[in-house]
Amino acid sequence: MFEKYSALWMLLLVGLIALYYVIRAFVAAQRVNRDAGTEYVYRRDERSLELPADEAQYIRAYKRFHNPRREWYLGFSGLAVVFVTPPAILIYEFIYNIFWEQSGSPFEYGPGTIVWRFILFFALIAFWALFFYFVAKFYHKHRPFSFKDELRKEISKTQAG
Repeated sequence: MFEKYSALWMLLLVGLIALYYVIRAFVAAQRVNRDAGTEYVYRRDERSLELPADEAQYIRAYKRFHNPRREWYLGFSGLAVVFVTPPAILIYEFIYNIFWEQSGSPFEYGPGTIVWRFILFFALIAFWALFFYFVAKFYHKHRPFSFKDELRKEISKTQAG
């Protein structure tokens, strides 16, 4: 499969970059977990807590707000693309063959020709663009607005439950 599709070599590179972002997010999340408790103690001692929150509420809100979301999304969406692209190529082949056979199977447009590879190239770019569009839309729809809002949400969640 790697000889037939040179784009799959690029997937290896994308996978490595995605893995880098997952590792980077994990390390950053560990740092946020360590900083959450000390931040609460500092704010409490300085009397700079804006809302009346206990330590557990503050730490949960702090972790949720300062979580390295960007890196997590980059890493996991990159890994998802790596694993979803080969089935997308197979689906492309299947659909392309149907259209090719319906058009009378002209040699110039057959599987493996330059036209076929050209269309595959742009079909993959369109697939990746659509995939990352939906990931970015989801990312921005679910982002926290401010730490104060996250803390307020955490306090109300704890009081309701």
